[in-house]
Amino acid sequence: MFWVRRTRETDWIFQRVQSVVLEYNKTYEFELLDEINTAQLTRYAKNQQYGWHVDLGAKQSSLRKVSAVVELTPEGCHVGGGIEIFYGDTLDNKVELGAGDIVVFPSFVTHRASRVESGVRWSLVFWFEGPAPFK
Repeated sequence: MFWVRRTRETDWIFQRVQSVVLEYNKTYEFELLDEINTAQLTRYAKNQQYGWHVDLGAKQSSLRKVSAVVELTPEGCHVGGGIEIFYGDTLDNKVELGAGDIVVFPSFVTHRASRVESGVRWSLVFWFEGPAPFK
């Protein structure tokens, strides 16, 4: 896991993701702060995963409103892996993403990065915060 800071060199990535999230947020109308300065770059190797969770927590993470995951790995570079979003009783929760695709969802939605069976998967995760926690 690595942290990507918003700099002059990375600003284009943050701007592009932010424009997608702002379009998405027209449906939810969460109050979002303008600033987002950090993203999480994650490398998943064979047998690595990130179990079911929500992106809310204590302190600063309690302000998260919208999560965005960008798939960075081209098709065929790994088997297994990927993001799954829990929709209820369905067994197939996987979101099919190609390199450069993004999935956006409220930060309170349960999701996971499923286990990579072979190869390596990279993703870039952004959290968009509001001025106060959900009530």
